[in-house]
Amino acid sequence: MNVRRYFPAVLMIFMTWAGSASALSPSVTVDGKEWLQPVDFVGISWNDINDVCDAAAGGLCTGSLGGNDLSGWTWASVNDMNALFNYYIGTSELSGPDEHSIYSPTLAAQILSDFDATYSDSNRDIIRGWTTTTNEGSSKDHAYWGQISARKFDGLLEFETDPISFKAVGGTFTGGWFYRTPGSGADVDLDGVPNDVDNCPAKANPNQTDIDGDLAGDLCDVCPADPTNQCNPDGSAAGEATNQAGGTVTTLDGQLQLVIDPGDLDADTTISITEEVGKAPEVDLIIGTNAGEGQSIAFYDLEPDGLQFASTITMKLLVNVTALNSGQRSKLDIYRFEDTNGDGTEDKFVSLGAVCSVNEDPVNTFIATCSVQVDHFSDFAIVVPRDSDNDGIMNQFNGEVDNCRAKSNPLQEDANGDGCGDACIKAGCGGPICTNP
Repeated sequence: MNVRRYFPAVLMIFMTWAGSASALSPSVTVDGKEWLQPVDFVGISWNDINDVCDAAAGGLCTGSLGGNDLSGWTWASVNDMNALFNYYIGTSELSGPDEHSIYSPTLAAQILSDFDATYSDSNRDIIRGWTTTTNEGSSKDHAYWGQISARKFDGLLEFETDPISFKAVGGTFTGGWFYRTPGSGADVDLDGVPNDVDNCPAKANPNQTDIDGDLAGDLCDVCPADPTNQCNPDGSAAGEATNQAGGTVTTLDGQLQLVIDPGDLDADTTISITEEVGKAPEVDLIIGTNAGEGQSIAFYDLEPDGLQFASTITMKLLVNVTALNSGQRSKLDIYRFEDTNGDGTEDKFVSLGAVCSVNEDPVNTFIATCSVQVDHFSDFAIVVPRDSDNDGIMNQFNGEVDNCRAKSNPLQEDANGDGCGDACIKAGCGGPICTNP
């Protein structure tokens, strides 16, 4: 019998549902079709599946379920399920949606060795999954199931007299059966790469770029440069840009946009943006020849890292700066993470001299728009100077130093001129002691 197991190529997240997906179970190839395990889709309803794998359009999936990208897979129909079971049975007895029963413990054992049981029903282990005939809850012709069952006696698994059945059932069970045909040559997105080897079957990506090596093509990867998928998905995106036409890549939330003009690239390239979460909140800055202290409020990994452009491209960033004081808002800039000491490791954020404007829209919400020209890719961030005491005087920024960072002192009084603000002077230990950090 032509049955084998292996891990499917499509494993990663396209973030339809919240949270990270767990890896799919090993798939099973039966009679030339590769099947996913129904156990991976418990809890997903008929309507949820139909939104991604339209039954009326033949069940071809074009998105994600439970965080797993099913693009290029097909939601099994009644006929597909009949064909699957008939292969094991060796006949064509199953041919319609009515209930069928086959009496063969040997065949049941073979199916159960290939497909994992997903439900415990009384003293049975059962595999069940939606097919695409009818919506759940229909008053007539409920959705059909492929069902495989076995009965347990005294803790030992034996097969009942109705081990393999295909039947119509009511209720609100969930799950699904999905397959694809390896080597079929089908190419849904018309990018020249067959579905079964395409790392992003639903979107044309002839370069097949997978910058983080997680098996999901960048155009189908919610976090293109983060294999752990812990980025901000709304602040991430990927797109194809060509040498001849250029291209524009914009994050889902619209807060970062890259505009690449024709001729900027030496070759057609997949461009990706990944907004890292919690990365480098406090950073060392270089502003001209001056050092500084900063805090990143948006951090982006642009790939391919180090990509050089024939001429500079436009980077535009929007960010909510309502939580900043007016002094910080006036000193916004886009910085690039660079190797400033030549040791091969990026160590400081260098100011790029972006043009930034801040608008109050709506009332009491401040939105900054910053634009800059860049000649190569790296890590970029919107960075503000640190102001520990929120007095409008930056800790250290472009030659400006707060003489008392521990206490608000906007006037910067320093009676004895020693560089330590009066607000940070206290008596003790034989004389004044500056408590400025």
